[in-house]
Amino acid sequence: MTTRTAQLDQIADVLSGHYEKGSAKDEPSGTHRLVFIGSIDPEPGHRLLRDRCPRFTPNRDPGDAILRRGDLVIPARGERHDVAMIDEAIDRRPLVAASFLHVIRARSGDADPAYLFWWLNQPQAQAALRDRTRGTKIPFLPLKLTRALKVQLPSLDIQHRIAQFHTLAVRESQIMTDLRDARSRLNDALALHVAIGESA
Repeated sequence: MTTRTAQLDQIADVLSGHYEKGSAKDEPSGTHRLVFIGSIDPEPGHRLLRDRCPRFTPNRDPGDAILRRGDLVIPARGERHDVAMIDEAIDRRPLVAASFLHVIRARSGDADPAYLFWWLNQPQAQAALRDRTRGTKIPFLPLKLTRALKVQLPSLDIQHRIAQFHTLAVRESQIMTDLRDARSRLNDALALHVAIGESA
């Protein structure tokens, strides 16, 4: 298997998010939805949390910060660098990456976005991102250093296979978590029923 090493900016556009003052408050009449650091689920799979993507109306054109299917977003502030992939819409409102996110937009034919999503969440890539942060009180990940991140790239066919395997593994994990939670609720309900029956 042939694997090559590339800088992230050689295979993807790495872009800044959109600055919008006071946009974290949900506005029911808003025309867009804001994706910010708190929108990313810290659990494996790093899905977007729909109830944490507030509606708002931009004061200016968000430009490249308007997210497309397959885009990746990575927190540029703080100690967490969990990468999320945009794979579905929440509603008809366009999603906009906030200013403390970097947007990674893979170039067609160079890299599978789902493979990049998997790679960037691997321990070695996460460690490399932490090494690139600057500042002490509020760590910041500079855009320039994000663009210089090294990525291991097998063939596109292998990338697709790894991405599919990862998607299935995440789905299995989510199903098992849902089953565990449902079992816990059932056990609590049965115990409560017994407790009420005993006290009647």
